[in-house]
Amino acid sequence: MNKLLPERPNLGHLRDQARDLIQAQKNGNREAAERLRRQLPRLSQATDAEIFAAPIPLHEALWIIAREYGFASWPKLKAALAVEPGTVERMRRAIQEDDADAVRELLRKDLNIINQYSIRASYYYGNQRPLAYASQMGRTGIVRLLLEAGADLHAEGNLAIARAALSDANIPIMEMFLARGMDVNCVVYNWGPLLTYPAETQAPKMLKWLLEHGADPNLRLSNTRYDKSAWKALIEGYGRSPRFHECVDILIDGGAKFQDEPCIDLYRGRFRDFSRRLERNPGIAHTQYDIDGANLSLHETPLLHLCADWNFLEAARILVAYGADINAPAPVDSRGIGGHTPIFHTVNSIGLWSLPMMEWLLAKGADLSVRVTVEWVGKLYRDVTPLSYAIKARRSDPECERVVAILKKYGGPE
Repeated sequence: MNKLLPERPNLGHLRDQARDLIQAQKNGNREAAERLRRQLPRLSQATDAEIFAAPIPLHEALWIIAREYGFASWPKLKAALAVEPGTVERMRRAIQEDDADAVRELLRKDLNIINQYSIRASYYYGNQRPLAYASQMGRTGIVRLLLEAGADLHAEGNLAIARAALSDANIPIMEMFLARGMDVNCVVYNWGPLLTYPAETQAPKMLKWLLEHGADPNLRLSNTRYDKSAWKALIEGYGRSPRFHECVDILIDGGAKFQDEPCIDLYRGRFRDFSRRLERNPGIAHTQYDIDGANLSLHETPLLHLCADWNFLEAARILVAYGADINAPAPVDSRGIGGHTPIFHTVNSIGLWSLPMMEWLLAKGADLSVRVTVEWVGKLYRDVTPLSYAIKARRSDPECERVVAILKKYGGPE
């Protein structure tokens, strides 16, 4: 799978990588053997021992480095890096402003701009080639221009395809890609299946389009970094939007596999079905469920925690009517992490998504004096109350200030 070049790629450093590969091969490094086997046709069927004994000239190692970064050859990589920074900036601006004429002129002057990596949309998205950037920005006409000029649809590990798949508005771009051989079940940058991208951004039209064209909602790729299906990407993701319930239904209608348990009613927004389920089995209100999530742990927690995490306020009211405890703690693990109550899920929600749930819990008498140690995004927050956790784990200052003001109004201690 293709690697991404650093923000300021240096040919000298790239040559050093080629020399390092040769040295690793001479030292009997198995990872080096696998790279050589994967990239060199003459060694594709060779054993590790045969690869370690094979001479690897520098020009072959340079070719491998270029291929690993998504270029057809070392000269192609060199040509891309030789593009003047000013030209790159003009291309970025032309795409941003949807100026197809400017893009056409830049391509006429230096076609190598197609393979230049230094277009950076944001810190999150990092470096990308013009096609990926234009796809992310939804510039249909410019995408067509770049493809006609020879831009590689599959460069950067299918990154342009992934960028287009993030938004419902990009279906015309995806149709162009499909006509040029796109695989709707392709792997994106060694991360995971394509369908996980619109699942994470909760793009229902894109999800439906991909499913209608053969995407597998249950596809998991264990050899990738994101070992999850689109279904898991959706229900365990960070995204919060009014489109969530629709996306859940689309994946289920498209064949996603799931266990029929109470939380499915919540994911689908079918709160009347949830209420009827509790009528048949009131114990659900007190049962702990092992649920995966992207924020605070939901493992072995009552469903009121899930409601707080996703702002399922209507379901929370039903649960409390059946005796659910608004201060029920999550279990504490062997490291001493856990014990958080539902209110903790609401004080740091993305875009204040769970603010209505927080205010409802406060009105119901949620205990703000509880002190726990919790883990969020790989960081530990020790001995925190809901208020001190909101302050320390803030997503943005304006959001935090609003939450803090409400918690203090209810007498929350730090």
